Amino acid sequence: ACTGCCACCCRCADEATAAQGTTTRLDEELAGMQQRLAAARGELAEQAELVAQLQSDLVTAQQGRVAAEERLEAAEATCRELRADNVALRTQLMAASTLGGGHRGDTFSGGWNSRLWGNAAAHPLGTSGEREAAAHAAALRAAEADAASREMLQSARREQVATSLALLSQLRRMQALEAMRLSDLQEIHQLERRLAAVRKERLQPG
Repeated sequence: ACTGCCACCCRCADEATAAQGTTTRLDEELAGMQQRLAAARGELAEQAELVAQLQSDLVTAQQGRVAAEERLEAAEATCRELRADNVALRTQLMAASTLGGGHRGDTFSGGWNSRLWGNAAAHPLGTSGEREAAAHAAALRAAEADAASREMLQSARREQVATSLALLSQLRRMQALEAMRLSDLQEIHQLERRLAAVRKERLQPG
């Protein structure tokens, strides 16, 4: 049978073993948390670099959107001018169809209409057939110019939509990254608090 002294020694040994086990557990927990904390801080540093790159991309996307809007406005202005010219041309064609002669240059004036009519605008046309042919040619050129302007406008609109979508995508990526950064910061704060508590517990006697 154990004496009182032996029993005391056994208890002391058990307590020492338990204390050593607690210390080992705390050391392992400390090491694990330090690794997690280092990893979280590393991720945060990487995210900071990504944020800087995204901000640069966002500025580029915004500049692209502004440029696309400017091109769209220019295309719309060109289309308005072409529509006005076409209306004027149709009016002149209708007036010309009622004329029996005279100089085309007297009826069709202006730089745009001269380009549409070509050389025929400066010379008299002797027959109704010639007048009709010139009118058809001018109408065809007007239709081609109108079609080209519409395509230019549609292209500018597509570009504006594409740049707006690109800008929206960059904004969403920025929001997602900011959410990740916030989550990592919260995790870091929790780890730091837990780390401080474990260190305090480890330093406490017995």
